[in-house]
Amino acid sequence: MPVIPIVFSTDHNYIMQTGVCLLSLIESAQAEDTYDIHILISDDVTETDKKQLTEQVGRHGAHKIGFISTGNEFADSFQIRGISTATYYRLLIPWLLPQYDKIIFSDVDVIFHISLSEVFDQNIDDFLVAAIPAINFRKSKRAGRYTRRLGVDPNEYFNAGFLVINSKLQRELDLRPRFLELAKRRFKFQDQDMINIVCKGRIKPLSPRYCLTPTFYEMYLDGHPLFRDFYGSSADVANYVRGSDCILHYAGPKPWNAFTFAYTDWWDTYRRSIFCDPDYAIVQSAKSLRKRLSWREIASQIKCKILRH
Repeated sequence: MPVIPIVFSTDHNYIMQTGVCLLSLIESAQAEDTYDIHILISDDVTETDKKQLTEQVGRHGAHKIGFISTGNEFADSFQIRGISTATYYRLLIPWLLPQYDKIIFSDVDVIFHISLSEVFDQNIDDFLVAAIPAINFRKSKRAGRYTRRLGVDPNEYFNAGFLVINSKLQRELDLRPRFLELAKRRFKFQDQDMINIVCKGRIKPLSPRYCLTPTFYEMYLDGHPLFRDFYGSSADVANYVRGSDCILHYAGPKPWNAFTFAYTDWWDTYRRSIFCDPDYAIVQSAKSLRKRLSWREIASQIKCKILRH
C-alpha cells in the first residue's frame, strides 16, 4: 500500500484537539496503511506544541509528521466568525506539497473511525477535487440564494471539511492566482466558497460517511425527504450512521465544551491521548451538563443514542 498523504491546519489554541484527531486517525488505520501527515501551522504554534503532536504520532507505527508554516500570504484576506486566515492555506496545498499528485485534507474537529485507504484510492483524474455535498444548503432558501449569488447551484455546492485534492491537475491549470485573487473578497464561508467557485463542475461527490455532521444526523433521524431523495434507502447509509463506519465531523458545537452529537466518541479518544487530563475532563463535562438544553436538543440526543446502541 502506498503512503497516504494528509494535511491538517491548526493553531496554538487547537493543539490538543489536533492531537486527539491524529490519534483517532492512526488508531483507525489498517495494518498496511502509512500516513504522511503535514500540519499547516500559524505563527503562534510553539516548539512544545510541535513536540507534543510528534510524540502522539510517534507512539503508533511508522507514520510520519511534518509542519508547514503558513506565513503571511493571506494576511490581507477576509476573516469572519473568528476563523483565522490560516484556513485559506488549504487552497495552496498542491503547491506547498509539490511531491504529491493527490492528497487528502481534513479539518481537525473530527474523529476518524475508518481507514482512508479506500477514499484515497478513488479515481479523481477528471476532477479538481472530491468533496461531500452540502445537502443542508439545499433545504435552506437563504443558503440557496447565497450560493446562486456566487454563481453556484445549491444542488452542486460542497463542504470543504474533508477533501481529496487532485494536486496535479490544479497545478497544470495554474489555479493558484485565482485562489489568491478570490481571497480578498468577503465570502461568508471563506475558502469553502472559493473552492466551489473555482472548481465548479469538476467536483466529485463523496459519501457523507467521510464527513458525518450533526445536520446529517438530524436529517437522517427525522426522515427528511431531501435526505431520502439524495441518498435513497441504502442499507449502507443506515449501517454507518448507526455504527462507527465513518468520520465524525463536529461542525457546530464542539464536544470539548458542549454536549453534542457523538459526544462520547471524542472523549473516549481524548482519554487515550497524551493530552488527557482527568481534571480537565471533569470540569468540561460539568460545564456541558450545566448548560440548559432545548427540548429539540434533548430529543435529538436521545434518538442518536438509541440508534448508536
